[in-house]
Amino acid sequence: MKHTTAYTAILAIAGLFLSACGGAEVGRRCFPGNVVGDNVVSSSATECAEKICLKYPIQEALPPGGENTPMCSARCESADECERVSDSPCQQGFTCGVATPLGDFCCEKLCICKDFLDDDSDEVPVPLACKSNEARVAMGLSECANL
Repeated sequence: MKHTTAYTAILAIAGLFLSACGGAEVGRRCFPGNVVGDNVVSSSATECAEKICLKYPIQEALPPGGENTPMCSARCESADECERVSDSPCQQGFTCGVATPLGDFCCEKLCICKDFLDDDSDEVPVPLACKSNEARVAMGLSECANL
């Protein structure tokens, strides 16, 4: 009985360590609901691990095989946290950046498919409206709870 309890504890601890490794799986096709505009973030996508579905505006022509489709995303601090699923239509992998200055996800960093970015950059520029709440108010926007 002691061995079974110890074995169970070891497995539980190993599971915690393994689940902490790597980042969120992103890039699966998702359905954000009624899409209006080029940039949409939905937080109710049950097909996504973190329930976040992102439709990001294309800034350049898509690479061969790329698709202009909404994809599962996740909150992040760096691109290392954005692990592309094997069946993702995103050809160039993911980076981490501010996806939108508006709505519930205002100024929050999310995993963004690099297919949608300028060819010269893997970085997503931070919108002026996400520099500070003072900048937002000066632009006539409401404050962002994520700043």
